[in-house]
Amino acid sequence: MSEHTGHYCTAHAQRTAAWFMERCAAGDCQYRDPKRHRRQCESDDAACHGYEGHVYLEDLGPVLRWRRCPRFKAWFIEEKKRIAARQLAAERQKRAPKAPWENEA
Repeated sequence: MSEHTGHYCTAHAQRTAAWFMERCAAGDCQYRDPKRHRRQCESDDAACHGYEGHVYLEDLGPVLRWRRCPRFKAWFIEEKKRIAARQLAAERQKRAPKAPWENEA
């Protein structure tokens, strides 16, 4: 059994994180285009899924920490705008007065 458990990362995990970051930097990222909708991004089979990992050396060994990649952050800002626009349109639709002929059944 290894004496390093928990967040201490194996060589395999370090290689995997490096590969994901390399693919993302090369443009093989699900979130490469902020104008794409969520469904388009999630159906993409790109190597990067919106995360990047960095290996830090600490006293007991290497530590791998993950965070969202910069492309995801840019995409998510645009996605929040799209969500807000849809919600606003839905609210306006609810409050819009009906024409007299629409009330007739």
